[in-house]
Amino acid sequence: MNGNEMKNGHSKDIIYVSSIPWDFSWHRQQEMMMYMSEHGFKILFVEPCDKKHPFQRFFKQECENVWRLRPCGFPYERCSRLINIINGKMARTEIEKAARQLKFEKPILWLDRVHGFDFEYFQKNSFVVYDLVDEILAFGRVRNDRMLLELENQVLKRADILLSSSQTLMERKIKQSGREGKSLFLPNGVDCSRFSIETGKVTQQNPTIGFIGHISKRSINYNLVQSVAVARPDWTLLFVGPGTEEDKNALKEGYPNIVIQDPVSGTEVPRVIREFDIGMIPYNTEKEDMDYVFPRKACEYLAAGKPVISTPLKEVECLRPYVQVATDAEGFIRKAEEVTDENEIATEARRTFAKKYDWNFLMKGLVAILSQPNESGT
Repeated sequence: MNGNEMKNGHSKDIIYVSSIPWDFSWHRQQEMMMYMSEHGFKILFVEPCDKKHPFQRFFKQECENVWRLRPCGFPYERCSRLINIINGKMARTEIEKAARQLKFEKPILWLDRVHGFDFEYFQKNSFVVYDLVDEILAFGRVRNDRMLLELENQVLKRADILLSSSQTLMERKIKQSGREGKSLFLPNGVDCSRFSIETGKVTQQNPTIGFIGHISKRSINYNLVQSVAVARPDWTLLFVGPGTEEDKNALKEGYPNIVIQDPVSGTEVPRVIREFDIGMIPYNTEKEDMDYVFPRKACEYLAAGKPVISTPLKEVECLRPYVQVATDAEGFIRKAEEVTDENEIATEARRTFAKKYDWNFLMKGLVAILSQPNESGT
């Protein structure tokens, strides 16, 4: 890759090192890169290696200005320094090859994953953006905590811009690393235009209360959901998203009104939410990392005009009163019963509020920064 300094501004080429595949359920990573691609940036989206097929390389154009690369690599790079180094070297070769094919020149390095990647090499002549998507130690049953923290601190100190959807997590990581530099709170957003669909009044009898996202007994409060299902057998509690068969069965078995459907593509999400009467976010708040979760689905529900009921997440406070908060099944049922008496004014108020979290509004400032002349020498 060309390491020459650009004189008139940052490159419009981006190497994005992602913690999830492009075709995983639609998340912040894909939303942000789609926005950038639609504003003239070329994206090389580098996915983690496939644990089931670790030596199957994958490189193709996904859509206009977006290319996917899945390098080869060994599994368990989060727990072994040696595997992490080996995978980083293998990925480095494949990233450089893909970047040459795409004629990238001094690309912006944008990442939300610090393992399995040769950061030390790629950061030398790049403008670096680090997106704090999650607490790095929150996921993965087998991992080397010390190694991951060392890798993350290296990125935190070097990044030209630090992004995060959680104020709490950003403050913690700045303190952890002693970072000095530009930091930007960038909450999870929504493309409101995709959710501007006709939506009826909440069904007073037999409503469907829906959740879209990853189904996991680690993150979802199964006891709350199942207690609601028992107390209101006339309600349908619909979960749409990926998850292990073990986790899905543990949620629905013995509860006929808990329904689980397969995940859908990002383009299908508005259609699914349209069928909800109420959107729910029943996360397990006993898990410490839930303090750092700004649920994107909250903005999607609101953009569709749907009432939203959540467990008490720190990052949801800024969405109240448009998001109702319940601490237990009894409170959840009470909140759900209250919204069945709402009118169209409440629906439009939620949609109007959601516009504050439209990606077009949120991303303008970041694009402006990346379009400025590069005076830092990085």
